Amino acid sequence: MTLNWNIDTAGTHAVLTTAASNIDAQNDAANGLGSALADVGATLGTGLVSQALTEYVEQSLALKLKFISGRSTAIVQGTNDALVAYVQADGIMAQQAQASAISAGNHAYDAGPPPHRAGHRPAQLG
Repeated sequence: MTLNWNIDTAGTHAVLTTAASNIDAQNDAANGLGSALADVGATLGTGLVSQALTEYVEQSLALKLKFISGRSTAIVQGTNDALVAYVQADGIMAQQAQASAISAGNHAYDAGPPPHRAGHRPAQLG
């Protein structure tokens, strides 16, 4: 089985840019939710419902939103790091292939002049 793959770097970059923008929007929405819940808590006053809402936000919702935001950011950053490494490795491999080709060309006839084929005479240079 032959594996043949190629990464569309421009397309991947576009997806990462969109994902990062979506993370920003997600964080803005989470902040808005936090503000709305704070307003609800202020409206409720100091009763048991207000206390339960505060505990839910602090001990559950805020932690989950922070986890989602952190995970999303880590995924985008990790994918971007992998893309940069892919592009750099591609450049390094291209440089190595070019150097090998130049080296092979420079050493092609180190063993002597090119072989003379029977029936052909070398051209006379004037």
